[in-house]
Amino acid sequence: MNWLSLLLFYIDIRTNFNLLLVYGMSDMGREHCSALVPYAKPTILREFSTDHRTVTIGERTFRLRQNWQQNGVAGVIWDSGIVLARYISEHPELVANRTVLELGAGLGLPSILSSYHNAKIIHATDRISAISLLEENIRRNANNDCDIEIFAFDWNVDKLPQKYQDVLSR
Repeated sequence: MNWLSLLLFYIDIRTNFNLLLVYGMSDMGREHCSALVPYAKPTILREFSTDHRTVTIGERTFRLRQNWQQNGVAGVIWDSGIVLARYISEHPELVANRTVLELGAGLGLPSILSSYHNAKIIHATDRISAISLLEENIRRNANNDCDIEIFAFDWNVDKLPQKYQDVLSR
């Protein structure tokens, strides 16, 4: 029976590309071969691995700090958050003079946009491990004239502190 064995080694050299080392052995003549293959990460993974992401909505540009390694899904901006933030920007009457809750806020972009469209009170929530990154992004990007409260919220345990007129979630 002929066999071929391949060993794959992933080498991340902390640049815009990675290397894949392929080493193969075969029982046919005891041949050995190897190859060093450069490849680029898929675009979506590259966006998650960057420390910052810049998003422009309307005439405002926001620079959001990301941290996939520490925060996982709560540590990056998702397209759904950008779409929701754009919708708020195009329909500011949905949040103007209202009490708004953002569940699973992550980096808080919809809350940030709500702060520029006269939301009365905004509560941005996420799991406890995501709070410091959420606070940092809100502090850097939100309208300081708006009252934004950030707190950890576990959907399985916690009760909401009040009733809300608008709930933002994606």
